[in-house]
Amino acid sequence: MTAPHFWRFALPFALVSSLAACGGGGGGGAGGVAAPDAITTPLSVALTAPARVVANRSYTYSATVSGGTASQFNWQWNDGSANGSTNPAPKVWYRPGSFTASLAATTSGAAGTASQVVTVATPLASGLSTNCALKNDGTVACWGLNGFGQVGDGTQTNRTTPTVVLGLSDVISVAGTIGVHACALKADRTLNCWGGNSAGQLGDGTTVDRSIPVQVTGLSGVAAAAPGANHTCAVKTDGTVSCWGANVDGQLGDGTNTSHFTAAGIAGLAGVVQLVSGWSHSCALKADGGVSCWGKNGSGQLGDGTATSRNTPTAVAGLSRVIALGAGSDHTCALKSDGTVSCWGANGNGQIGDGTASPRSAPTAVSGLSGAVALSSGLNHNCVVKGDGGLSCWGSNGAGQLGDNTAVDRSLPITVIDLIAAKWMNVAAVSAGGNQTCSLSTDGKVSCWGLNTNGQLGNGTVIGQDAPMNTTSVSGGAIFWK
Repeated sequence: MTAPHFWRFALPFALVSSLAACGGGGGGGAGGVAAPDAITTPLSVALTAPARVVANRSYTYSATVSGGTASQFNWQWNDGSANGSTNPAPKVWYRPGSFTASLAATTSGAAGTASQVVTVATPLASGLSTNCALKNDGTVACWGLNGFGQVGDGTQTNRTTPTVVLGLSDVISVAGTIGVHACALKADRTLNCWGGNSAGQLGDGTTVDRSIPVQVTGLSGVAAAAPGANHTCAVKTDGTVSCWGANVDGQLGDGTNTSHFTAAGIAGLAGVVQLVSGWSHSCALKADGGVSCWGKNGSGQLGDGTATSRNTPTAVAGLSRVIALGAGSDHTCALKSDGTVSCWGANGNGQIGDGTASPRSAPTAVSGLSGAVALSSGLNHNCVVKGDGGLSCWGSNGAGQLGDNTAVDRSLPITVIDLIAAKWMNVAAVSAGGNQTCSLSTDGKVSCWGLNTNGQLGNGTVIGQDAPMNTTSVSGGAIFWK
């Protein structure tokens, strides 16, 4: 696993805690032999780690101990996940919010601790032709197609620059979809959604489109949301999952094909840390690194070796050590702990990344890809953030959404370039949408490229571009979450 650079986005910090080593008292011992003096030279723990992190991305935490070599490390993340015991320690934060991470180190019988508040967010979300970004003040701005109210500004007018979503505050995470609705998770663990609602995917008990966010009825304790085309799922802080909306393909996972307009739990599914949804399927990553999927399976996107749709969660065979997922229209991808990626499902645009256009009903390794720390899947393309802050993408590229200055589909990963700087680095997060891709840099700037017919690039025009350009980043370089 590649250790991240410590950017302005992920501020480094050094926490020092004295380690007291106890010896005998100063008086004489038996036979008049003096007891050893107490050790008075302080030992310290210096902890270097990012304080603001992107959810579902791999980070590395490390520490040094002065005055000796530590024999034991105990990292307590306090987010419900298992503790770490190595140094360096790999960590993926799944649950948005604020958590106090602490380290206890032991050396020569002495112990010391250090701690730091870590803020976790999903700061960027791309939809079919709309994008949303979290701002530092806990509000959300969206831009692009707005025919169903998915910009959330109370209108159905397309927006070519970021526009504030009305009525939202204290937001800690945004979630987009390859459909036409979006959701925002608030600090109180309630979920608000807006946009298209023809199948009840907003979860307010109706099928009325909403151009202003509405709270999902009867749902609390939400850890993260995964909107699909016409359905939505959410994982709760207890690791269970609830879904609502369309269910014709079994995408609600409740053992039926009956749609419902309010949240209902999936029986027997527990220990979930991340959810993703495609057009009509969803997948859950469990704490043990395994994956289960349900819903439509005509292209093998459930990864069970068949093309049979499933209305209950079905394990993806032969897949382990997964740390993050991505779901496109009819394909799914998984990032593994070793920095490699496997994909399965539809492959007409090369979105599996194996150098072919043949569909795969079981996980297939993306050729030549390593060092990935974050993954995002769009309609028919995928992108990963690399450990050095660069980007690689593959799949559909008819609108230039891969960012390689062409419009040629790629069945193998290519490096995203910047037409001005001749490189594209320092990426904190990436979000693949319909036919566009957006990235958040470590300085808080968002850039988008690809199709722009509805203003989804956010630069005030409707002119597309097939590579990132710093001079035409979103709204002239607006600063979002960092």
